[in-house]
Amino acid sequence: MIIDIKVSPKNLLEWGNMEDWDAGDAAAPSEHTLAGASATVAKESTIVKQGSYSAKVTRVGADATLYHDFPDFADYKGRRVTFGCWVYATVADRARIAIDDGVDDSESSYHTGASAWEFLTVTRDIDVSATQVRVEMQVNTGNTAAYFDGCILVDGALTFLDLSQYVESWSPNRKIRINKYQISRRAGLLITAQEYEERSLSFKGKISGTTATTARAAYDTFLQTLNDGEKDLYLHDDRFFRVYLSSESHEYIAASRIIKFDVKFTAEKPFTSSLQRLRNKQTISSSPTSFTITNNGTVYTKPIIQITAGGSDVTDCLLENLTTGQSMTFTNDIAAGNTLEVDCDELTVLNDSVDEIGAFAGDFLQINPGANIFKFTGTNCTIKVDYFERHL
Repeated sequence: MIIDIKVSPKNLLEWGNMEDWDAGDAAAPSEHTLAGASATVAKESTIVKQGSYSAKVTRVGADATLYHDFPDFADYKGRRVTFGCWVYATVADRARIAIDDGVDDSESSYHTGASAWEFLTVTRDIDVSATQVRVEMQVNTGNTAAYFDGCILVDGALTFLDLSQYVESWSPNRKIRINKYQISRRAGLLITAQEYEERSLSFKGKISGTTATTARAAYDTFLQTLNDGEKDLYLHDDRFFRVYLSSESHEYIAASRIIKFDVKFTAEKPFTSSLQRLRNKQTISSSPTSFTITNNGTVYTKPIIQITAGGSDVTDCLLENLTTGQSMTFTNDIAAGNTLEVDCDELTVLNDSVDEIGAFAGDFLQINPGANIFKFTGTNCTIKVDYFERHL
């Protein structure tokens, strides 16, 4: 863990930190694809920028590309996006990153080959006729290996603003709502529930310039980065808050060459999240089938559950978390090859992308900290349980 106080626009990539490898350690990481004749990819645990793993991509005879297709690309037609990624290479002019929108593409500069991590970025205005937004990690023109980690895709041209150069102190604050009642002839209180509410984070610091004009210009840039919608706020290199700027005040001193500021963020959810989603994938070949999902966070998390029918329809579907006592059922059929997606955080139920919440009964499941025992009863299928680990 490294103290890493920075803010960025909302990261649109949920699988960019190379932490989950549901197809195995020598296959592409979750939600990624490897292209290139004879190319290889491997889970790397030694040369790592953040988290536990990076992706090692090796070119063998032909250019190699590890890519991820951003699912909501249609919303970004005609907009400017920036892709950033940490890259490690030992040979110059081999490793780079790119954005391909199906009409044309844009590439970053190549890694210098300095045997060190370098943060590469590429910005592209997505074509109005785009058929995809594909982010690529490339190893080109010569046989060698390169390592990729910590990918980020954001709206606009800016990735991270380093706050550590300005911040002198910061303080978090959390509100917890307790439902409590006084009962006649009973000492103390009856407490029926505890719920986490607003989380706020305050930062104090200063920005200076050689003149009042340069100080003001620097502060304007600072505020421009913090405003305009959702942001991801990092206090360490392995977790983030999703926040909005909720208040700002500042004071001019030293003939206006120093600006002392006090900014406050409000977290969308009162927890920090792991840098990317994790996945538990199960192939169901008998009923019932039990499996374990371990949440290494310190608080419950709400997963996205995908149930995909194989060569025949799924006509029977009961999923239980025996650890929490929750269960969910779906009474309609899932046609062969189609997927039922239950988002337990957003409370949506889509069967082949069609809203069928009326066929859903029971609980939107949660995964408690530690080991959770799940049991599926029903037709053979594949189940993916995707979740962020969250911390108080």
